[in-house]
Amino acid sequence: MNTKETISSADSQATAIANGTCGSCTTANPSDAKFCGGCGQTLTEDCAKCGATVFLTQGFCGECGANLADLIAGKRQWYNDLLAEAKVAASEYRYPEARQILNRITALTDYRFQSISAKANRTLNKVIELEGKTLKTVNNACDKAKQASESGKNLEVIEQLKKIPDHLLNEEARQLFRTTLDRQSSKKEIEQELKKEINDKNWEMVGSLVHQLLELEPSHESAKRVAKKVTAKLIESAKQSSEQGRFDRASEKLNSIPDCEQNATTQELLANNAKHQWIANELRIEPYVSKTLAKLSKTLSDAHPQLAVLKEIHQRIEKLNQSKPDASRTNLIPWKGNRNSWMGGTAAPLCFPQSLVCESRAALNSHPGAFNVAIGLALQAVSETRVTEDFLIRKKSLFSSSRKASTAAWGLDIGTSTVKAIRITREDDQLKITDSFFAETKSSSIRSKDPSEERKSLAPLIEKFLKEKNPDELPVWCNINGSKTVNRFIRLPPVKTKEAATLLDKEIESKIPIPLDELVVTKWICNEKRLPTMGRPAMVSTARREIISRRISLLESLGIKVAGLQSDVIALVNFASHEFTDVWPKIESLNDENSDCIQRDLSRAVCLIDAGASTTHLIVVSAESHWSWTIETGGEDTTFQLASTAKVNRQNAEALKRDPSQLPNIWEQYLAVETGLDTLRSRIETMFGDAMKQDNPFDPVSSWCVGGAWQTHQWTRRIMTKKESAT
Repeated sequence: MNTKETISSADSQATAIANGTCGSCTTANPSDAKFCGGCGQTLTEDCAKCGATVFLTQGFCGECGANLADLIAGKRQWYNDLLAEAKVAASEYRYPEARQILNRITALTDYRFQSISAKANRTLNKVIELEGKTLKTVNNACDKAKQASESGKNLEVIEQLKKIPDHLLNEEARQLFRTTLDRQSSKKEIEQELKKEINDKNWEMVGSLVHQLLELEPSHESAKRVAKKVTAKLIESAKQSSEQGRFDRASEKLNSIPDCEQNATTQELLANNAKHQWIANELRIEPYVSKTLAKLSKTLSDAHPQLAVLKEIHQRIEKLNQSKPDASRTNLIPWKGNRNSWMGGTAAPLCFPQSLVCESRAALNSHPGAFNVAIGLALQAVSETRVTEDFLIRKKSLFSSSRKASTAAWGLDIGTSTVKAIRITREDDQLKITDSFFAETKSSSIRSKDPSEERKSLAPLIEKFLKEKNPDELPVWCNINGSKTVNRFIRLPPVKTKEAATLLDKEIESKIPIPLDELVVTKWICNEKRLPTMGRPAMVSTARREIISRRISLLESLGIKVAGLQSDVIALVNFASHEFTDVWPKIESLNDENSDCIQRDLSRAVCLIDAGASTTHLIVVSAESHWSWTIETGGEDTTFQLASTAKVNRQNAEALKRDPSQLPNIWEQYLAVETGLDTLRSRIETMFGDAMKQDNPFDPVSSWCVGGAWQTHQWTRRIMTKKESAT
């Protein structure tokens, strides 16, 4: 920096200090003001070195010359260290200590520590939730241990309490645990209890006691003889339980076999029973029938022909698979499990849009839920959608006019591993789906950091589309992945459209840190006819100009004449706002006589989860507003996890993910998918919680999944429905 720039910077800072400029909201205040008149933020503090009064925006102390920025950086590091200390405390189950530290950080009001305070608040919520779950587990274990102690089941007391950290046990439980350990440490006592259990023919406890005896004394000959006998008893009893369809009891008995008697035969019994127990659980709690469920039911029925109920279940599933669904928008038939969504309404895949006339449902049925982004793209080309702006960089002209809706257009959705296209035609005030296209790459992914690799993967699919559909005469609207855009949702004051647009532009200029000439900006403001007195929801969606230009160049190099470019998320917002007009109140029915009722009606919303290969979008759409968030996790992640555990290639893993009935050790190998889905659900729940805290209220009345990854077995249940016990 040269001398002039240094002087200019110093002058600017001096001017800001003289004017009492607030560092939080930039409001200019009188020089003697103690608090900001714009936001209430304190304007001064004492210098940490000499105690002199300094402005929060000062770089150096005017009295002692201390570097105030360095002092604040040190303070910020101190708070970060405190946050780390709280996390360690929570990981060691020292929850009160963790909460005390976190409450101290969340109480910070200084804008300079706002991000740390927000992070601490999120951590605090997690700690509180974890503490509640942990205490519930501890209390449950203590109660069971007490009951077991009263029944003289010392081994069960130890089993219940040994995994609980000592400081979480109350004094009564701690004393019970120590006393029980002392008793059980005696081989004589174990032998006496073993005799009792043998007399009572409690073979599961006998197996456990024999195992403990042999751990204490591996050469205990009497215990070895008992181990052989009890193993035969347990195997016989387990087979009887299995033949009765009580697979959980069979597992408990087989797992009670002493380790010294475990062999290939017992392991095979355990494996078969675990598989049948897993399938039986699926048949009990899956919300919808499917071909996979039919195969699983046949596997169980064939393995246990003596159980007529299993054959009846299989036949019923097969019959339901051949019937037509009751709900018009989905292709699935309800089954036994809970179909209620934790977000609101019923959870189901959105396969057949009802707001459009579909001349042939074959394509939509063959790839259910996969075309909704493409539909949203085509809708924007042929009709008046909620969001009218897009990301296409168009050449300016003195004679240009606003874009007119076409009578027909293609929506082209290029995903990570597929290309989907829909043609919509407007005829006699009706919108019709008149053609479709679907193609899938054989490589692992279309998207690549190397543009040449991306083009190489994409070229055959686009070439096939151009050859089969010849879209040259129609506009083609293409997508850009929602992860490449940043969305901001706000509520403007209840002003006219022109003034609202001005306010939104000011919001963009003040809140976006990137120079606007480096971005492409898409804006939306709610129609003022909705309810002017309650403010106007608005959205700003931005993408780097470089990314947009690269996307357009790629598509044009492949022969696509791009008429419009829209993000996946906004395409789905446009699709949902067109599809669910039956949910929204009519504009003409709104008036100011009962604002509470009106707001409730306007808050009625639908939730969409777009399950893509590389990303997952959560979208909430109401009559007057919408909100979205993107997670950089998708179906490819679970595919790779399954490929690793099942030792198969990507293509086989993709097929097994949708139909795991062919996995030999399904209860073990599919666990990677189940864990991945549970993790994704947890992240979606966090996102949804953020959506419910927005200025724009939402009252979800239905929940839908779209995309391709939802066809993973268990996806709808594990991601969308209210949790149900798996026991």
